[in-house]
Amino acid sequence: EEFTTNNPVELNIIDLDKNEIEKTHEPDEENREDNDDELKFLEKVELEARFTARRIKELLQEKTFHKESDDKLKRVAYGDIVILLRAVSGWAGIYEEVFRKEKIPFYYEGGGGYFNSIEVQVAVNVLKLLHNTAQDIPLLSVMRSPIGGFDIRELTLIRSIYRKGSYCNACRNYINGLEIDDKAAVIDEELRAKLKSFFNRLDHWRDESNNMKLEDLIWMILLDSKYYGFVGGLTKGKERQANLRMLVDKAYTYTSGTTRNIYDFLLYVETIMSRDNDKTGSAKVIGINEDVVRLMSIHNSKGLEYPIVFLNSLDRGFNKLDNSKKVLMHKELGIGPIYFDMDKRIRKSTLARDAIAKKNELEALAEEMRILYVGMTRAIDRLIMVGTIDDLMTKYNRWVQGTDNYFLYKAKSYLDWIGPCIFKDLEH
Repeated sequence: EEFTTNNPVELNIIDLDKNEIEKTHEPDEENREDNDDELKFLEKVELEARFTARRIKELLQEKTFHKESDDKLKRVAYGDIVILLRAVSGWAGIYEEVFRKEKIPFYYEGGGGYFNSIEVQVAVNVLKLLHNTAQDIPLLSVMRSPIGGFDIRELTLIRSIYRKGSYCNACRNYINGLEIDDKAAVIDEELRAKLKSFFNRLDHWRDESNNMKLEDLIWMILLDSKYYGFVGGLTKGKERQANLRMLVDKAYTYTSGTTRNIYDFLLYVETIMSRDNDKTGSAKVIGINEDVVRLMSIHNSKGLEYPIVFLNSLDRGFNKLDNSKKVLMHKELGIGPIYFDMDKRIRKSTLARDAIAKKNELEALAEEMRILYVGMTRAIDRLIMVGTIDDLMTKYNRWVQGTDNYFLYKAKSYLDWIGPCIFKDLEH
């Protein structure tokens, strides 16, 4: 009786191959660089954000369980809804922009300290570009933000025409009108002018950085880009502006009376974030009863419950980078190094390293299972799961074979676990 809807649990799969963004420009997978994975993830996140916004508007016309209501039911409100992701960093800004356009009040539960707030991340990424423009992930972040004002379609168009090299080089080539990889493609002059204006602004700020104090530079960028005024118009705008003013204060405190520059300040920020010891409280404070849709990581949702939970990005791959190190360690199995033969100038893995790698992989999968369990049990009334894939039939043919230990251990994402449980009884 706790569930009040006909479909308390639903799985929504978005087929990227049928999406209009992906259909507009066919990617050349062979020539894509690794950094283009970030662009593809941005496409997926925007699709899921748009789907989530549309689904939320539908839910607002329904009722949900509410223990304090006389009849245990009440009309769905924004505050009843939470969006959970395995990892939120770098994605929250896209949800915020999509929800702003759809006029849905939105709040990101960062849970990772001051430097993880969206507006501060964008400002720090601008500083990274001033230090070194050839950083694709910060570049995509700033271009996708209100400072750049580029949408996913424009970002994809640039890469579809210049497929080789870094994304920064693709942008420069687009501006300069160099010979394009796709002979049938045509340069969009409006987009070209927009790109040129954006990079000219970066170049101007970089020139100014040689003659200005860091705190004055940051403040000039916030005003020149109108980003400070923009965040003031969002949900909890005054607190967001306070976060940006805190960044200016931090820059002043760190560089005052020293010869420290942008690079030194960025190292300071990275050190704080990498050590996970950012104890600086964000200037934002939001009450538990605020009527906003919340976005948070699954980890930060432990112990919390919400009437309606969106569990998104189920296709995001598991992180297996721990096994890429030359020397692996385990608390029970010890140390597993790579074997080097200096005379023959060869190297290969060792039995100890292979054993530890397998052990680490199994323990990592067990941890992912626990995290998935936490995410799926945060919902009181409705659990809505969302994933985006680009080869639906291949996945489907795998899922209908059902579950066994092989598929359990070979899973690359949460969707690889959920799919077989749902489709295993269906005919091919």
